[in-house]
Amino acid sequence: MLVKAGIPSDAATIMLQKFTLVGQVATKGDIVQLGYDVERQLVTLSNKLDLQLVTLSGKVEVTASATELKVMKELSDKQDGLKKELSDKQDGLKKDFSDNQESLKSFFSDNQESLKKDFSDKQESLKKELQSFFSDNQESLKSFFSDNQESLKKELQSFFSDNQESLKSFFSDNQESLKKELQSFFSDKQESLKKDFSDKQESLKKDFSDKQESLKKDFSDKQEYNRMETRLGFFVLGILNIAAAAGPEKPLEMVVKFFSGK
Repeated sequence: MLVKAGIPSDAATIMLQKFTLVGQVATKGDIVQLGYDVERQLVTLSNKLDLQLVTLSGKVEVTASATELKVMKELSDKQDGLKKELSDKQDGLKKDFSDNQESLKSFFSDNQESLKKDFSDKQESLKKELQSFFSDNQESLKSFFSDNQESLKKELQSFFSDNQESLKSFFSDNQESLKKELQSFFSDKQESLKKDFSDKQESLKKDFSDKQESLKKDFSDKQEYNRMETRLGFFVLGILNIAAAAGPEKPLEMVVKFFSGK
């Protein structure tokens, strides 16, 4: 049975707010939907009619005491309060970020050169430290990312989703400077990349040349072996011809005579 409840009129009767019905009795096991006024006060019934909060929308099931209902209502209120507090803090943080965005942009713009120099000076040491860290913690990091893959994915998606507009705005505002930074980076690295490519090219050329010589020698050796094999074949064939000419009586003697010159 589902009834719409207002303030209880007596020990076991709940007044209905739905249409004009009144006086319907809720018994143990029924589900009761509290009205606006009842949700804001403790439901006390003199015959200890049991009530339990089921959802935050105000549905209650007749299974628990009024005291337990009060505790649940208080927990629900606290939950709503915490949600509001969290929402307020989130809004506050967003506002702080928004208020400080310009000052941060200004700071990075004013200190761009010094920051670049600091980063350049510390780049090698940081690189070594990072390499050492990842090398020492390789297995634990793999395990961590494997165990938390889904949650990290969701966190990243949530971050990009929540900050989509601000990120777009940042990249849009800094498009030219970022472009220049990338061009500068590739320009600085161009010579070293060219040298790496040139060194690699020479190494590959040498490897190819060594391999070519090795293949030529192998081919030459094989060719010589084939020639010897051919000569040996003709030699054996000649012996067989001599033996055949001697007839079936004395083929071996004929071969010996031929080679001794008799």
